[in-house]
Amino acid sequence: ATLSTPSFAAAPGAAPDGAPGRVRSAGGLPADGSGIRGLRGLGAGRVVLCCRPGATLASLLPLPPTALTIGPPTLGAALVPNLMLVTSPSLSVRDMDGLARMQGEHRGVVTLAYLGGLQVPQYLFRLGSLGAYEFAGTEDVLHYSRDASFLAAHLGVVLGARAIVLAGVDFGPDDELFPELYAIEDHYRRLRRWCETHEIQFFSLSAGLPSVPRISLEELHRLCG
Repeated sequence: ATLSTPSFAAAPGAAPDGAPGRVRSAGGLPADGSGIRGLRGLGAGRVVLCCRPGATLASLLPLPPTALTIGPPTLGAALVPNLMLVTSPSLSVRDMDGLARMQGEHRGVVTLAYLGGLQVPQYLFRLGSLGAYEFAGTEDVLHYSRDASFLAAHLGVVLGARAIVLAGVDFGPDDELFPELYAIEDHYRRLRRWCETHEIQFFSLSAGLPSVPRISLEELHRLCG
């Protein structure tokens, strides 16, 4: 769930019709190939959960079934998100294991580059700015921080979420990103303030980001209705 400073900000274009792994639709998701703009409205009126394989994630499962979940391929078998977020042009064995679980309705992959041999819709995005201030009208662009869950949270904005909740975003002393927490927290603070200005609630299930209000699991279930 770590995002390096990108050297691959310009993603390749969508694969042509008939390319290996290309499918036109799956369950409630729109046809692929349209970029993430094709997902606009998918989360309208819903709670979007941005999941990271942090130390607390396992204790939060199962998550509310009515929430729309976004996360990386490394979440593990216990949690297969509705939208899997792929941020690297090179996939590890663990990434491939996660992608192999992305089957069935209401699942898709949001990726920087088209992935061959994958039987779920794929939606391409481009990386925007590091720690941006503005999150509207970005077309197929997602702004980023060193923590890839920030991308997921911006995607929640694109989807039209009424609430965005971080799950497993811990940043304890053993986390590889702990030394960069000050900058990462500033990025999340900007995004949270923008969301609140635009009537989108923004919470975290962990205490890893003091600038983001914490919500309990019970409160999350009530929020999801």
